[in-house]
Amino acid sequence: MRWEELTSPEIGALDRERTVVVFPIGSVEQHGNHMPLGTDTILAHEVSLAASEKAGNVVVLPPPWYGFSAHHMRFPGSVTLRAETLMAVAEDVVAAVVRHGFRRILVVNGHGGNGGVIDVLASTLGHKHYGQARIATLTYFALARDAIAALRKSAPGGMGHACEFETSLVQHVRPELVK
Repeated sequence: MRWEELTSPEIGALDRERTVVVFPIGSVEQHGNHMPLGTDTILAHEVSLAASEKAGNVVVLPPPWYGFSAHHMRFPGSVTLRAETLMAVAEDVVAAVVRHGFRRILVVNGHGGNGGVIDVLASTLGHKHYGQARIATLTYFALARDAIAALRKSAPGGMGHACEFETSLVQHVRPELVK
């Protein structure tokens, strides 16, 4: 389910104890000459939506489009948030969800540059909402590392950013965006 497509009464009717609220986070940054700037956000959101369809009792929040991408600012079109800003946005969104009574929250990261922020976020949110909610974070592409290694066709170093893995996923979910 997509949070933004539900009505307020529909959100109100969700089981607060059993429903998992997923919060995808990505970035807007260069992905070579063939991939859209929003690749990381698109993929974090699409992976979250696909998983939610299989899992049940899951609602996916709309993602913030920007992440921590300071290392990509030399490329036209890249947009970055300061680490503190990304933390503040994520903390505020999670706090709002907890305030509405949800007890299970999963932050799904789709951008390598957000990794350090996500690690700190996990500790900060876990401490801040201890006893009120269970909050976990993960980077979606780390979950399938072994399976990816078994399937890959590219040489080591050729799987990640704007390469075989991301290009294949975008071709699957939004083929019209790959040039």
